[in-house]
Amino acid sequence: MLSFFVLVQSPIAESISMKRRIFIYFFSGLLLALLSFAGFEKSLAQQAATFQHYTDAAGFQAIQKDQLILADSKGRVFLTPNEYSQAEAFNALFIGNPAYKGKGSHVFKLKMKPGIQVKPGTQPNEVIFEGTLRFGKHADVVYADPNPKK
Repeated sequence: MLSFFVLVQSPIAESISMKRRIFIYFFSGLLLALLSFAGFEKSLAQQAATFQHYTDAAGFQAIQKDQLILADSKGRVFLTPNEYSQAEAFNALFIGNPAYKGKGSHVFKLKMKPGIQVKPGTQPNEVIFEGTLRFGKHADVVYADPNPKK
């Protein structure tokens, strides 16, 4: 609608008939409504999404004990929509960094609660939940055990 306002106030607008202005206004509003609806649909689909969080044995025990996944120093919890074996997770998510040796040996499969949002990560295979992720409040645990994928 702002784009229509700018168009109406510009010198170009003087050469556009009133019928065309109305059409542009209507089309702009319709386009914004469709884009908004598409975003809403994506949001609804995302709300029911299932994600994995890969960790090692020590991390698994701590997460199980506290029933939450603590955010990193930047307030993020990393999740992925993909299922990986330990070797695949180590390479795809932890970039084979020796500092993360053993990661991917255990996995939490989580179904996000309605209304809980995640945002895209820096890699196409990751999403980020902002803050500490609490089981029961933000997500339900579908699976929590050693990584079943070999």
